[in-house]
Amino acid sequence: MSTAPFSDAVNAMSGGTWGGWAVALAALVQMTGCLNGWTLLSAQTPYAAAQDGLFPAAFARRVRGVPTVGVTVALASLLTVYNCMSGSAKVFEILAAVAAAFSTWLIVGAGFAAVYQGVLFLFAGVVVYAVLAARRQRTA
Repeated sequence: MSTAPFSDAVNAMSGGTWGGWAVALAALVQMTGCLNGWTLLSAQTPYAAAQDGLFPAAFARRVRGVPTVGVTVALASLLTVYNCMSGSAKVFEILAAVAAAFSTWLIVGAGFAAVYQGVLFLFAGVVVYAVLAARRQRTA
């Protein structure tokens, strides 16, 4: 089983290897164009929706004519490309590090009272879960 069946098919039809190279080059140009178009579209669509009041106002802000929030969100899709190149374990490590940093920033920014109340609700949820799990085991 080939990893490039279209190139192999063109090579078989043309009787050489030049057709496969042409197909690979065309695919590379097409993928680059699609990624570029996707990035631009992904930035412009939320901008237009924010201009119409259908999206958060942050998406309507521009810096030097560029909808920066939309571009930032669109460039996050590059994690998908990174995933294809290096595997999902690396992407998970990057996402976990970003999530930990963001969570730390949220906790510091929320203040003591919000964190204290959140911990109390968390522990109350653990107690409720334990009671419901025990009740479920008794009825089963």
